Amino acid sequence: TETQALNDEWRNLFRENQGNMTPRMKKLRAEIALGRETLDEFEDLLEAHAAEKEFLPWKTADAANRYISEHNRLIETHAEWLWNEFMKEHGQKLIQILGLLKMTLGRSASSVIGVVHT
Repeated sequence: TETQALNDEWRNLFRENQGNMTPRMKKLRAEIALGRETLDEFEDLLEAHAAEKEFLPWKTADAANRYISEHNRLIETHAEWLWNEFMKEHGQKLIQILGLLKMTLGRSASSVIGVVHT
């Protein structure tokens, strides 16, 4: 890998220069350190991603449950609004028709099956 090549070059220069630090060696050391830092950061990111991924199914299920609940609440609210609009426009007639049906069907039922009509 690149990091290994940089380390090998630094070691060779160290031997050639009998332990004296040259500008090239300083630059190599900085590049090696930066490479290690980047690698450590990448490993930390992978660990964080793995931890986030572990709970992803539960988070997804929770979000789905919230979505379903909100959808159901929206449908209920819309149905109630439609009912109220219908009753504003047709409520009086509906009550009259239901009253007539109760009276007439009640008579028919009581004569057929012996139910007492009130």
